[in-house]
Amino acid sequence: MVHLSNKQIEDIASELEVGMDCYIHKKTGKYISIPNELSFGTYSDIYDEEDEEDDDDEFGDDNPFKNDMKKINEDRKSYLYIVPMDSRESYKVMEDFTYTIDDDNVRNVLQKALNRPKPFANFKYDLDDFPDFRKKYFEFKSMRYIEYVKLFLEYESDDENIDDENIDDENIDDENIDDENLLEEE
Repeated sequence: MVHLSNKQIEDIASELEVGMDCYIHKKTGKYISIPNELSFGTYSDIYDEEDEEDDDDEFGDDNPFKNDMKKINEDRKSYLYIVPMDSRESYKVMEDFTYTIDDDNVRNVLQKALNRPKPFANFKYDLDDFPDFRKKYFEFKSMRYIEYVKLFLEYESDDENIDDENIDDENIDDENIDDENLLEEE
């Protein structure tokens, strides 16, 4: 995996933050962003010539992402898909932010918002009442996305360095693996 600059990492984090899926070319470091409702991650084809007419219907005559989708799909192994934060991780970002707030009133309002049904909507709604903290939250959230991308890339880089040929699956005794200890190590 090619090394990415801090600027590239920040750009990718920003794309993820606004709901884009990002695919990084493993050799060039260039990335492609596609709205996540179009790409469906790495688990399905993001471009299918048979569905080309459907794409045209949804976006008019030109799907602005069609060429990028086709490029990724034709050479998928050359791209690393950055898995977006799931809702649990996004919730944790909001929760962690509340612990940084010195104002007891603001912290309590936002923590209560997280404990009500629809915590994301309630948090954002209540945060609007505190413009200074709203700005701080978005700065905090951006920094967490940058950290997330860095950790993801570090993990993927470590994963690429594992020599699969030296792993002997036949000698792994699943019954003797202690799941409790594995979870504690993480």
